[in-house]
This record gives sequence, structure tokens and C-alpha cells, in this order.
Amino acid sequence: MFMYALSLIMAFSFIFIPFIAIIKSSVTLSNFLIFTGYIGKTLQKKRLNIKRKVINKTTYLRISFLMQFLLGFLLTLLSLILFTKNTNSYFNILIIFCVSLFGSIIIGTNLNKYLVTN
Repeated sequence: MFMYALSLIMAFSFIFIPFIAIIKSSVTLSNFLIFTGYIGKTLQKKRLNIKRKVINKTTYLRISFLMQFLLGFLLTLLSLILFTKNTNSYFNILIIFCVSLFGSIIIGTNLNKYLVTN
């Protein structure tokens, strides 16, 4: 039972960590989006071309934030689906950990690569 609770906490943390960071700095979600817009406008004026569409840094930061939120939501659904079955709990925890790790690595490296190259 402890392992179930631990893995659920791990899955929910991917949803709540961005919101806890926003609440701790006493910034609401709309102010956070305005703040990322300000950063995107003041850092550079270069743009990223993806499939003939122009995406600036503000939109890219918002998309990465939403991707992190959706990743946490999908991990939570995955953990709830896996823990309703009577299977090996360590295997389920390993699956959730690997998916969350690779998802966060993909989001982090893509964002970091874009910010470094531009």
C-alpha cells in the first residue's frame, strides 16, 4: 500500500510542481503567462520556424508548460489504470518512473536546445 501511495504522489507531483512554484512566488497563472511573454519579447527577437509556422519564445514557453501539465495528467491516469489491476507493483512503479523521466528529459532538452541556439 505504501508503494502505491508513493508512486501516486510521484505522478501527481508532475502536475503540481509548476503550480506550487507559481503560488510560492505569489504569481497567478495569468501573471505567469504575461511574465513569460515579457521574457520572450525582451530576450531576443529571433523566431523559430516549425513546419512553416512561426513560433516565438513566448508561445514556446507556454507550449512547454502545457506539455509538462499534460505529461503529469497522463502519468496520473496511467498510474490509476495500472493500480486498479492486481499485478506486480514494482513493475508499475518502474514504468511510471521511466515514462516521467524520459518525458521530462525530452521537454527539458528541447527547451534548453532552443534557448541556447537562439
